[in-house]
Amino acid sequence: MSSATSRWDCFTFSIETLATVGYGGMHPQTNYGHMIAIVEIFTGMCFLAVLTDLIFARFSRPRVRFIFADHPVDTVHQGQPTLMIRIANARNNTISQATARQWLFRVETTLEG
Repeated sequence: MSSATSRWDCFTFSIETLATVGYGGMHPQTNYGHMIAIVEIFTGMCFLAVLTDLIFARFSRPRVRFIFADHPVDTVHQGQPTLMIRIANARNNTISQATARQWLFRVETTLEG
């Protein structure tokens, strides 16, 4: 490689080296060519970073696997009628900050029919 004669040559060389473009003997000969290469390098690196992030975010989401008891228990707990359902973690990890909601729909016949 010929010695760099200006700050522009040093700047373009550092960007092309940082991006590991590896031009070898074929490299931009003009400032315009260097500018196009710089834009392509930054665009490609940003696109690759976003794509990698999207793929990682898609496949790194935890999937919930619970085991439910076969029979719920309807009893009185602390003076209130309570429906208790046992749930266990089906994975070999720890559940932290777990919250749960339960909805119960049942059909009742009132005294009025």
